[in-house]
Amino acid sequence: MATAPSDSEDPSYIVEECQFLSTLLALQGTNAVSEEDLQMLLPKLRQWNRTYRKQQITRCLKQLERDP
Repeated sequence: MATAPSDSEDPSYIVEECQFLSTLLALQGTNAVSEEDLQMLLPKLRQWNRTYRKQQITRCLKQLERDP
């Protein structure tokens, strides 16, 4: 996910991946996400959130930022 291209005109695969990740995080929690994974994912999620402004990306980002 962190290596997915950011310049796609069709963000549907990114949105689907974020929805899946968000569901996993909701079920399993974020404690098992390593700091290394966070450092890779957060910049990419922030970029996608600015570019695509989709609810699924925002939700995933907030979960990983541990924002209530």
